[in-house]
Amino acid sequence: MRRAFATILSASAAPYGYTLTIWSSGALLMHYRRAPTVAEIFLFIAGAIAAFAGVWLFGRTAIEQAGQLPQGTVRGRAGSLDLFAVGLAAAAGCLIAMIPGWTAWPLAAFGATAVYLLAMSAQLAMAQRRE
Repeated sequence: MRRAFATILSASAAPYGYTLTIWSSGALLMHYRRAPTVAEIFLFIAGAIAAFAGVWLFGRTAIEQAGQLPQGTVRGRAGSLDLFAVGLAAAAGCLIAMIPGWTAWPLAAFGATAVYLLAMSAQLAMAQRRE
């Protein structure tokens, strides 16, 4: 049971943090504006996808050469510190939400996603060094 629990926690850490990030970014946009139109929802989705693609393209060479960190408790430990990554990403989304016009929808999703991916990578790297 312990190994199963550790596996689930480490596998869920990053997706859980990203769920909090993208939800809170959308909620902040709605707080500062209104409920989005259907077009704005798709712009929000496009912004998040563009961030994933952009971060991957920007770091593709490093990603392919370095590979992934080994499985272990370090991933769960890094995920438990999600307040840092999610907080930074939500702050980015909040600042971008104040941009007037429809461009805030894709930019907020893009900014929050990119900041989360980079901050979570930093958290994981720091946790790996400690181990």
